[in-house]
Amino acid sequence: IPIEVAHGGQSYHPDGELHQDVIGEALAMELKREEAMEYLKTPIAEMSEETLRILINEDSESEEEEDIETMETDVYRKKQEKIPRNVRNRRRRHAALQLVYLERKKQKQFLSTVHFVKSAHKKVRKDELTNQEKRDQIQTWKDEEIAQNPLGHGMASKLSEKDPIRFPSLPVALTSELNGSKDNGNVNVPLRRVKPKGNLLEERVYSLRDRKLLTDVKKSRRVYVQGKKKTRTRGKGENYMLV
Repeated sequence: IPIEVAHGGQSYHPDGELHQDVIGEALAMELKREEAMEYLKTPIAEMSEETLRILINEDSESEEEEDIETMETDVYRKKQEKIPRNVRNRRRRHAALQLVYLERKKQKQFLSTVHFVKSAHKKVRKDELTNQEKRDQIQTWKDEEIAQNPLGHGMASKLSEKDPIRFPSLPVALTSELNGSKDNGNVNVPLRRVKPKGNLLEERVYSLRDRKLLTDVKKSRRVYVQGKKKTRTRGKGENYMLV
């Protein structure tokens, strides 16, 4: 299970370059969130009058065509005459011969498949070997990708792309909050002056949810107590329950 690894720039004693990288990543996530919010606020464009007129005309034409088709079928049924007995008998004999022909055709097809079982078995074995080679190649590519991009790195940006609105902000201290002394590009801040970032409980809940150790709790809005209906106030936020 991939667990998010904290970036070096998020520590209370960060490197200058790493700290700027994390700030840039957090800024990009917030910009994506603002773009998503603006997209949700933009109203949907309405149809023009010409488009509505064309759609109405198409609906009326389709209704007229359906009426004409129903009239033609009614006229055809009225004009249909009674079929003579000899014609009906001829059709029955033809249908019986057709069934016999289809049955013989099925038997021939079955015999032909039996004769080619060995060749089909060889082909299946060949396909299995080919598929196994493909699976091995795909697994090799996955291993190489994991080696280049280890699990837990860059999870914040990936999750923000999936849901930029609900994803929490990246916890990182601003440059103005790191007012300590500098030593070889590193910022030294006394531990007592460090301002905590993020919410430990919220991060723990997200971690448990990602590892499928929590399930959503759906509460009913109405509760009946001794035949009386009681309205329950709707809670805010998300509720979870341990598995």
